[in-house]
Amino acid sequence: MKTLYIHIGTPKTGTTSIQNFCGLNREKLKEQGVLYPIMHYHYERKSVNRNGYFLHGVIKENGTRNKEKEKQVFDSELQYIVDCFKENDTILLSDESIWWATSTRRKGLWKDLKKHSEQHNYQIKVIVYLRRQDQFMMSRYNQKLKTDFVASTQSFDEYFAQMNGKYKCVMDYRDRIDNIAKSISKENVIVKRFDRNYFYNGDLNQDFLHILGVKVDDSFQQLKETANTGISVQSGEIKRVLNRLKPITMADNNKLIKILKECEEVLPESNTSLMSTDEVKDFMEQFVDSNESIVDEYIGDGKPLFDYTYKETTAWDYNDKNYHEELILFFANAVGSVYKENQQLKKELNKINNQIKNINEKLNKEKSYSRETRYLLKHPIKSFYNKFKGALRKK
Repeated sequence: MKTLYIHIGTPKTGTTSIQNFCGLNREKLKEQGVLYPIMHYHYERKSVNRNGYFLHGVIKENGTRNKEKEKQVFDSELQYIVDCFKENDTILLSDESIWWATSTRRKGLWKDLKKHSEQHNYQIKVIVYLRRQDQFMMSRYNQKLKTDFVASTQSFDEYFAQMNGKYKCVMDYRDRIDNIAKSISKENVIVKRFDRNYFYNGDLNQDFLHILGVKVDDSFQQLKETANTGISVQSGEIKRVLNRLKPITMADNNKLIKILKECEEVLPESNTSLMSTDEVKDFMEQFVDSNESIVDEYIGDGKPLFDYTYKETTAWDYNDKNYHEELILFFANAVGSVYKENQQLKKELNKINNQIKNINEKLNKEKSYSRETRYLLKHPIKSFYNKFKGALRKK
């Protein structure tokens, strides 16, 4: 039967790596019977490899959300999927934000997709990777500070209050998975642990494609090493304050991150975290039983869903020595960076001035030669006499 696989994250489970690997090897996937299509509508600042974004994507025009256009794009892209099924049996879509969206503003997506699949005679299978809730939450906060420079000025306490309140549903994995299963059946929900110990051949990308029956061999192109590592807790706090500087471009943001990482390299390793060990334990107690029931219902291997041993850490605060030292290093590096840029600009300016000077000298010579040539052509005998008289004077 025709099958549409939808990879929905969750966020912070290597989804970007999977998407980029599939995009890089789009033709190899097709050779093995899996189409990873490039969709027609392009969303601003969204990679074409996030080809499932249209399932929930927001479209704004002149600062106002255009729900009508969102519906048009949704319908149009689904029709494209139907067209692709004419020549392909397996199609893959991926976007990590689907997990979040279907927990909040797009709760009806699975019912809509189930209805569409029945109308057009294909089945839906959902792939989801899970990461322990405390790790997911803190990693997401770190990532928001690092990259979402437009809006991320929340303190961790404010963020935690939201995540443990309004957005707690996002971290209730069992409830979210059950909600998907209600529409597309439990057998079509594929739940995976985001844990290298459980990956096929110890590799995330191979593990993911193994689900689709794709064998990754030496003919597949490998991603360049671009580790999307987080920033330290103290760097995150500095960045949170800097996020108040608006407007800021992506290039400027990347420059700030580069400086912060350079500072981290010369500081001692810290044993602090956004949450202390006891705080993590208290937070995770509410999810343990629900998490482990997922194994019985959706995985069935009898092993724990997560490792619940917690690293010994203390909660970070403003008295942290690394924080104060990094502040000094950051501003010293920032000033040094501006100074180096100014010096480079001066060198380039001097080079341009010298080029202009040489051009002017050349033009002046050509003008002088031109005047001489015109005089010679106009007064050939007089010119010869003047040169002859000049030569006699030299003697």
